[in-house]
Amino acid sequence: MKRQRPPSIRMFGYLIFGATVISVGLLLIYYGELRADALSQGRSAASPLLAVMWVIGYNLCFWVAIARRASNIARWLLLGLTALGLLNQFLEYDSYLRLGSFYLATTVVASLVQIAAVAILFRRDAAHWLCNRGTMEPDEAEIFR
Repeated sequence: MKRQRPPSIRMFGYLIFGATVISVGLLLIYYGELRADALSQGRSAASPLLAVMWVIGYNLCFWVAIARRASNIARWLLLGLTALGLLNQFLEYDSYLRLGSFYLATTVVASLVQIAAVAILFRRDAAHWLCNRGTMEPDEAEIFR
């Protein structure tokens, strides 16, 4: 039997995919600058490629855990890691600005899409679906109300 996903969970999938595409596209567009920056700081020349793999793997893991496996714990982990990522962006503002205003603006857009993806997981239908491990049936306690 195929589990029916609520609209919020399907929208989460679209938003997380959008954030991934924007982030990977930005990393690929700025590959040369990011590689030169990594080399100038004594890091590996493969840092931009590792970042691309990290973004894809990170978002894919959370998409599978939340949208396919209905993990409520993954929802809270994604919330915490998104908050830490935003804090890092504020602390590293100069690094983003050094690459130009387009890079900064696109990073902000990707972050807003990521925030929207996390926020949609707290809508009533998504929260109910995640708390019930992927079922839409009412709780047994609700039967007697």
